[in-house]
Amino acid sequence: MISLFLLAGQARSQEAKTYTINSIKDNKEELVRDVYRYPQFLEGTAMYTDGNSTPARFNYHRLFDQVLFLSPKGDTLALARPEIYKYVVIGADTFYVQDKGYLERMTHFRGVNLSRKGAIKFIGFEKKGLYGTYSSVISAESRGNIDNEGSGVNQKVQVDENSVYRTQTRYFLSDEYNNFFPANKKNFYNLFFNKEKQLREYLGKHEVNFNKEKDLLALITFLHSVN
Repeated sequence: MISLFLLAGQARSQEAKTYTINSIKDNKEELVRDVYRYPQFLEGTAMYTDGNSTPARFNYHRLFDQVLFLSPKGDTLALARPEIYKYVVIGADTFYVQDKGYLERMTHFRGVNLSRKGAIKFIGFEKKGLYGTYSSVISAESRGNIDNEGSGVNQKVQVDENSVYRTQTRYFLSDEYNNFFPANKKNFYNLFFNKEKQLREYLGKHEVNFNKEKDLLALITFLHSVN
């Protein structure tokens, strides 16, 4: 059983966000809330690569990059061996397995689609220095200070240090066979090779930030709308 903070919530924004958790202050509530994709476990289905499926109540943990589910006994468990699953449906959303983690499908076009990985990463520590100030983040070399239970927010640090976490959202394109590629300009051209002219014209008229969700959604929607 994984002991969980169940007062966790869906991230409110895709903008980068930093959480600074002090070892002697009780200020981790926001991070505890945001590590979960949804404020509660939702009905869904885990689809195996062999075509079989299992229904359960699921949630996605953004720090561990895991799909969690509630067992019939009410225990909270992680899906073991993600590679045996093709995807997991949670509520109205679909999470595809990629590199033993999960990508959330954002569009549902025929052919090329856009997905994202909305994670929270442990960055490192800030040590308290002179005059009550804190140093820059000095270490992110080990996950040893992040437990594999609960919310993943471990306060086992020295007295009056900060542990720093930061949101990180990456975007991917997938082809019709659910192969995933970084959502950059090169891969837009590769996957929309039959619409190279329209893509070139669009990029000539619009300033597209390939790290910005709104821009990526507008671009892929446009490409699927033209003949």
